[in-house]
Amino acid sequence: MASPPDRLDSWKEIAAHVRRTVRTVQRWESACGLPVHRHGHRQSSSVYAFRSELDAWWLSRKDPDVVLQEGRARPPPGRPSTHASARDLSLMARAQWNARTVDGIRRSVALATQATERDPDCAPAYGMLALAYAVLASYTPEPVNRPMERARQAARRALELDPSVTDAHTALGLVHLSYDWRWADAERAFLNATRLAPQDATAWSWFGFWHLSRGHEEQALVETRRAERLDPASLIIQTQVGWILYFTRRYAEALDQLGRTLTCDPHFWRTYLNFAWCYMATGRNEDGVHALETTVALNDYPLLRTVLARAYARAGREREARAMIAQIGSADRYFSAYYLAQAWAALGHLDEAGRLLLKACDDREWHLIFLRSDPGIDDLRGHPAYRAVVDRMNF
Repeated sequence: MASPPDRLDSWKEIAAHVRRTVRTVQRWESACGLPVHRHGHRQSSSVYAFRSELDAWWLSRKDPDVVLQEGRARPPPGRPSTHASARDLSLMARAQWNARTVDGIRRSVALATQATERDPDCAPAYGMLALAYAVLASYTPEPVNRPMERARQAARRALELDPSVTDAHTALGLVHLSYDWRWADAERAFLNATRLAPQDATAWSWFGFWHLSRGHEEQALVETRRAERLDPASLIIQTQVGWILYFTRRYAEALDQLGRTLTCDPHFWRTYLNFAWCYMATGRNEDGVHALETTVALNDYPLLRTVLARAYARAGREREARAMIAQIGSADRYFSAYYLAQAWAALGHLDEAGRLLLKACDDREWHLIFLRSDPGIDDLRGHPAYRAVVDRMNF
C-alpha cells in the first residue's frame, strides 16, 4: 500500500492540488448555487447532490422569486415546492456529518433539525440530530456546553419516542464520556448501542474512545479496528484507527494506516491532521507544518490554527508560532485551550501552558479524554496543572 510522500516538495504539490480542487468546487457552489456534497470513495473522490435538493435548486433557477433557505427552496406564497421527507432530510444530514468539516456538520444540524420539524415524532431524526450536535462540540468555534446539551436533549427525545434508536445511545455515550466525565454512564450507553446494532461502526469507534480514556489502549484499538471492518469505506473511521495508533505511540503503523486513507481520498482533511501529529511525535516537524497547512486549506477553524502554532514552534519557527498565537488571541472567538497549551509548551512556556490546561478543564474540552495518552501533553506531565486536571476528571 502507498505511504504518504516523504519529500516536502511532494507535500507542497498535494497542498497546491487540494487548494485548486477546493476553489473549483467552491465556484460551483457560489456561482451557480449548486447543492454540492463531497464524498470519498475507495478509488476516487466525488461530489454529488440529493434529488430533492436538485429539484429545489432547479425551481430557484427557473423562478428568481424563489428564495433558498438552509439548502431548500421556499417558493412565493401559494406556490408548491418540492419537500423532502423527514427520512430524506436525515439521510442528507448524515452525508454532511460524514464529511466532518465545520460547514458540513453545521449543515447536518440544520438538515436534522428540519427533519424533526417535518415529523416531530420521527425518533431517528432526533437521533441524527444528537449525533450532529455531539460532533459539532469537537469542531465548533464556541464553548462546548451548548452543542453538548443540545445533543443530550435530542438523544433523550429520540429515546422517549423509541428506546431502540442506536444513534441516540451512541450520542449520549459521547456526551457522558467527553462532557460529563461520567465514565460508567458512558460505558452503559455504548454497550446499549452496540447491543442494539452490532453492525454500527460509529458506536464501536466511539466505544474505542471510551476504552482509550480508561487506559485500555489495546482494547481501544480492537474496537476501532472492528469499526473499520464494519465500514471499510468510512474515511473518518480509517483516520480514527490512525489516531488510536498515534495515541498508543505506534507511529509507523499510524503513518501506514493514514497513507492508505490518502489513496482513497487525497482531499480528506482529517488525514493530514493525523499525519501532522505523527510527524511531530517523531521529530519530522517541517513535514508536520506542511501537513497542517494542507489541513487548514481544507477545513479552516480555530482549533487547527492552535495545532499549527505548535507545529511552527516544534519546527523552530518561533516568530510564526507567536504570530499565529497572537492571531488566535485577537479574534473574538472561542479557541481550544487544550491545543494552545501544547503550543506554549513547545515554546518552553510551561506555566502558561499549565494555565491553559486548567482552562481547558474548566471549559470541559472534548479532547481532554485523551489527556493521559496524548503525546502532545508529554512536556506537561510533570507540571502541577497536569495532576490537578487528572484529579478533577476523576481518571
